[in-house]
Amino acid sequence: NAEYTWPVASWGELSLSGEYIMRGESFLTLDNIDDGRVDPYQLMNLRLTLANPDQGWRLTLWGENITDETYLVTGNAALAPSATTAFVSCG
Repeated sequence: NAEYTWPVASWGELSLSGEYIMRGESFLTLDNIDDGRVDPYQLMNLRLTLANPDQGWRLTLWGENITDETYLVTGNAALAPSATTAFVSCG
């Protein structure tokens, strides 16, 4: 994570922050079957904030997963109709 803040005349302060997340290979099933394997992936989130603490207001624009990375977030082989099928949800 990183955050930089600059004063902006009478407006207050402008902050830019970023977050970079790296995740290694993982599995969504207890038995680590291939259908539940999640490849390594990286996510990047950004936030831009204009705030005036003296006047008590803040305006924030943010973006999550700005590189539009697709990755598995849930899986359930127990609900599958056969042993070779699994249900998954992507993020």
